[in-house]
Amino acid sequence: PPSPRPPVRAAPRDAPPPSPRPPASTPSPRPAPAASTRPAFDLSRLRTLPAVPVTIRDGDAPARAVADADLSREAPARLYRKCLPPALADALLAKLMEDGESWHRGTWTVNGNTSLVPRRTRTFELGGGGGDDVYAALGGGAAAIAGEESGRRVYAFPACDELRAAAEHIERLVRAGSAPSAKAWTPTMAFGNRYDGGAEHVGYHSDFLLTIGPRPIIAGLSLGASRDFRLRREEGADDGAPARVVSIPAQHNSLIVMERDCQELWKHAVAKTASVQSHARAGVTRFSLTLRRHRPAFAAAATRHCHCGKPAALKCKNGSYYLVCNPAGGEASSKCNFYAKSAVAQNEAERLREADEA
Repeated sequence: PPSPRPPVRAAPRDAPPPSPRPPASTPSPRPAPAASTRPAFDLSRLRTLPAVPVTIRDGDAPARAVADADLSREAPARLYRKCLPPALADALLAKLMEDGESWHRGTWTVNGNTSLVPRRTRTFELGGGGGDDVYAALGGGAAAIAGEESGRRVYAFPACDELRAAAEHIERLVRAGSAPSAKAWTPTMAFGNRYDGGAEHVGYHSDFLLTIGPRPIIAGLSLGASRDFRLRREEGADDGAPARVVSIPAQHNSLIVMERDCQELWKHAVAKTASVQSHARAGVTRFSLTLRRHRPAFAAAATRHCHCGKPAALKCKNGSYYLVCNPAGGEASSKCNFYAKSAVAQNEAERLREADEA
């Protein structure tokens, strides 16, 4: 049989209650981590760079890549890739390539030496501004350059439907800029450059200003082969800032907008190159169409004649506006040493700068 269980003894009535179990130990709170000495990273500035980015070189420092959206913080310019509907860009390129004979290679005179321009040019009428800023008829080349600068009516090629449609797209992009001067911008002409291969180029320069006025907006559309478009600011040109070179890829169907003080404090160029990224249809040929807005009232107020009896060209260097004998077209024997400062342009530039910075 199973063994009987031992009897359970009741605790004596006067026995003390059992001692409570000690509470589980709670860890002491950890001290707050020390504040980081590293600067906070702004995630909003983290951008994906394209395969061929914009690069900037300050002085002798190594070049650094920047996002397209950050370009306007580094230079008075904006970049839009694939700015037109692809079909429109291709159709306009085809139109430009149809007529190679009418693109003209003019002459240029510097320091008494006259040479052929290392590219070909052509001017297109867009109209839209009314009055004397609308081009008259066919023509182009060096005479068109000189006539454009002098304020005379220029004989230019009327724009085809594709170019007019492209101008409407570009106008909307430019007007989306933050500067008040961009809100009313309407292009009235397009000055074309044709570069047939890497040897054809344009050196560092700033544009003529008599017909387009100070602080102009110039929108450059690239079609065909890809080239490197460069902006350069000389050391000390802008309140003692260091020298800076900005390299912008001018690819097919891209738009580079120069604005603010770009013509006053910077110069631009398309340099020679031994290697050109070719286009499937255009090969190594690149077309550049720079859209501008004429200002006939300003041109009338600022015009002065040089010693040759011709309207002088308006230029600017480091923010100072001056008039000189026009170097475009003709021979060195037809040029003079005229030079005069332009108070009209200086005052207009100050007015526009105050309006944009208000």
